[in-house]
Amino acid sequence: MILLFIIFLTIFVFMLQKRMMKSSLDVIRENYWPEKNIVDPEETFDLVISMENIGKYYIPYVKAQLFCPKEIRVCVEDDHVTKDAERGGRFVTWSTWLRAYQEAQYRVPVSIGERGQYVLPKLRVFGGDFLGMEETSRDFSKYREIVVAPREVPESEFRELLGSFLGEHSVRRFLYEDPILTIGYREYTGREPMKMISWKQSARGNGLMVKKYDYTLEPMASVLLNVESKTDDWEQRLEQCFSLTRTVCRILEDRGIKYDFYTNAMMAGNMWSVQEVGEGLGHRHFSSVLECLGRAAYKATFSCSRLLEKATAVSEMNRARILITPGNDLTEPENYAALYRLEEISGENLFIIKASDIMFSGKPEDAT
Repeated sequence: MILLFIIFLTIFVFMLQKRMMKSSLDVIRENYWPEKNIVDPEETFDLVISMENIGKYYIPYVKAQLFCPKEIRVCVEDDHVTKDAERGGRFVTWSTWLRAYQEAQYRVPVSIGERGQYVLPKLRVFGGDFLGMEETSRDFSKYREIVVAPREVPESEFRELLGSFLGEHSVRRFLYEDPILTIGYREYTGREPMKMISWKQSARGNGLMVKKYDYTLEPMASVLLNVESKTDDWEQRLEQCFSLTRTVCRILEDRGIKYDFYTNAMMAGNMWSVQEVGEGLGHRHFSSVLECLGRAAYKATFSCSRLLEKATAVSEMNRARILITPGNDLTEPENYAALYRLEEISGENLFIIKASDIMFSGKPEDAT
């Protein structure tokens, strides 16, 4: 009787072993994704690995392995994390068991130090047999990416920057505090106060011109980021431009000033990435700008002059235009004419920030 039981048990185990080896991964549905798609440099966030048993039987063993390249720093050191000496990254390995129709998740905290677009490698899943003697595996590949936004410019240095390029009076008058906005110009009659005279318009040869104000228009701004450059240290200057642009947009957000954003930078990654963000405010709007700045490559897809022409097409007189550029490329003949037209339509509401004129004394601060 005992012998028959042993024979029966052996046959049962053999059949179960064969069944488990054949279908160990058939009932497993795996997935992985970053907890956040847009992050700041050095910000800690989770990579999530999920495995679900969609079958009606218990799964005693399943394992997932994800490789994190050296650019993605794993923020824990435990038995789940092993080094890859050859490539310098880390393997994150997690195993579990699953009841019928059960889903389990594992979260690993990571961070990325530098701005850019990062694509996660494929996930490998392993299934085992009933006796734990063999493994089968398969790769699961989905497009999973993380966009790291640029750092902000240190606040103290950027206040000095605003004072240098925008002028405290211009910042206060056209962007932040004064609700009186310039909508045009007219000839000076002699009855207007001297402060209403636009010396820049007058210098164009039309006699003394004074500003026409509108007390009801809301302030608006266009932020223009040019990456076309011939400077020697252009990569460093462009990174400064990305940080400057982020800080400008954040200040506009804080002040409640609606703005749109244009750039001629090539976008890395997603084929649906755009190079402009329409006018707006708020977290979602700002996140769209950060995504553009994080994806921005060092290559321009069209010229600086075309970028300036796009800004010229929007002709509201109450719109401030803030142009961030790496160096002195605006003096190039092909850019000068477009810049002149933009100055004509902007009046005194055009501000130009050149990264080549800015010296950062330290590492830009992380955004708060």
